[in-house]
Amino acid sequence: MLGASFLFHRELRSYEIKNAPHGSHCGGVEAAAEAARRRRRILPNRIFYIADGYVRQSRCLTRKHGGVGERNVEGGNGMRKISGNKLLVKALKEERVDTLFGYPGACTIDISDELYKQGDIKVILPRHEQALVHEADAYARSTGKVGVCLVTSGPGATNLVTGLATANYDSVPLVCFTGQVARHLIGNDAFQEVDIVGITRSITKYGVTVHRREELGRIIKEAFYIARSGKPGPVLVDLPKDVMGELGSPEYPKEVNIRGYKPNTNVHIGQLKRAVKLLNHAKKPLFLAGGGVNI
Repeated sequence: MLGASFLFHRELRSYEIKNAPHGSHCGGVEAAAEAARRRRRILPNRIFYIADGYVRQSRCLTRKHGGVGERNVEGGNGMRKISGNKLLVKALKEERVDTLFGYPGACTIDISDELYKQGDIKVILPRHEQALVHEADAYARSTGKVGVCLVTSGPGATNLVTGLATANYDSVPLVCFTGQVARHLIGNDAFQEVDIVGITRSITKYGVTVHRREELGRIIKEAFYIARSGKPGPVLVDLPKDVMGELGSPEYPKEVNIRGYKPNTNVHIGQLKRAVKLLNHAKKPLFLAGGGVNI
């Protein structure tokens, strides 16, 4: 992936390979070095790629730490910090998600890597995001569980619109995670940057962008609760790439307390008695039941 960065060491000095073709976060320094050597043979006077010659002294950060720039850092209380990508996968397991429908992209590639490393969640890869969201909808209807989606930013996110509208009108619980560009690029017409929360506001039960790493766990917990409680519906969580790469607490909240959202799931005794009375006096009662009987 263009733009990937890798650190390698030679004689106690650090060098950075930037924009090295084929130097993706999974390919490592060796792939970038080989690409550099090929380009040097073709363009001997160009010195943009300085990786060649130092492969033996190199080390790819992703191989040692499991993610670009991610290190084993402990907080003040001795708790090991993890990236937002790892916390998301942990949260999915806590919510008992066994199937995820996802299509990878630049802004979600690190999340896809974390999903690849685990074996508890089955990842379904469709051929298009539009198919993906309808598959998640069908999964939720047939199992009674929350359908979970993961797509990248820009066109990946906008391809969810029809499926989100369908789920909203039919009260189907979905939680859709969309990738987003880094926070400092939002609103600056960046590549594949779009206000997906604003676009889907009228066809989702709730939509939110995660602006701070420390809010990630709470927002995910609230997303699943809102999607499945009361009148079920789709929830969209927008994930800026830099937020997901930040290190923070590995804790995932156990309870939800959303001010202003207290869905009443108890039967109204007065209304129930009235319905029984009407049925007892009816000669030919007829029930017109809609989809709400399944909620």
